[in-house]
Amino acid sequence: MTWRAVVHVLDRDTVQTTWHIAACTAPLEAAAHCPEGQRLLETVGDPDGHCVVDDQCCRCLLAT
Repeated sequence: MTWRAVVHVLDRDTVQTTWHIAACTAPLEAAAHCPEGQRLLETVGDPDGHCVVDDQCCRCLLAT
């Protein structure tokens, strides 16, 4: 898997990095992530690569 770091500037002194699969087409949209990714976005603000690409989440597929 190829990863992409998305850096979010929250304010002048604070940045947050979120991790996505490089092929993720909408890293800022919850719908572009599987249920686990959506849960992680809501709880910790980072989907940790649980992106839906070609109707599948590579992270979830690796866990099975």
